[in-house]
Amino acid sequence: MEIFFHHKASPFVRKIFLALSELGITPVERPVDISSGAAMEEYGQLNPNRRFPALRDGSLVLWESNAILRYLATQHGPCWLGTTTAEVAQVDQWLCWELAHLGPALFGVQNLRLGFLPRPPRDEAALLADSDRLLTLLDRALDGRVHLVGEAMTIADLAVAATFTFAEEAELLTPLHPHVCRWLDSIRMRPSWQA
Repeated sequence: MEIFFHHKASPFVRKIFLALSELGITPVERPVDISSGAAMEEYGQLNPNRRFPALRDGSLVLWESNAILRYLATQHGPCWLGTTTAEVAQVDQWLCWELAHLGPALFGVQNLRLGFLPRPPRDEAALLADSDRLLTLLDRALDGRVHLVGEAMTIADLAVAATFTFAEEAELLTPLHPHVCRWLDSIRMRPSWQA
């Protein structure tokens, strides 16, 4: 199994490395130099979307982070998908929410505050209002819960937690979201995050 990535600190890449660590999988790491036109051209042959990460496992190539998470969990740790039909559906819900809502909002604030690219099209006030709304939703969902879904950690926890990779630097979290802070602290204590 090979993992292609540009930087391990990317939240999209980080969620894959978290899952690999949790599942005890040691992939062949294939860093790609995004500043090299030749390297990106070669990578484009594997991943026509030219985004990161990508996984190659034999003849299978996957290049969407949450699809990679689902594949890894299906192949190596099905309990990471949830233990009932309802839990599996809830894991999918959180994975979709992370990509469609939370990620874009938090990355907008992060990119604006830290000078990362791409620059967000909205101003900071609009980004903060959206982020606060989504963090409040997440905080309510975690009230009285250890994990997002069920009694055990799932790939939904890993995917959502990875969006907070630069939380301190970008000042993404506040005391207004204590359940998010508690939940994130518990994930950050895990050996997978430490690695």
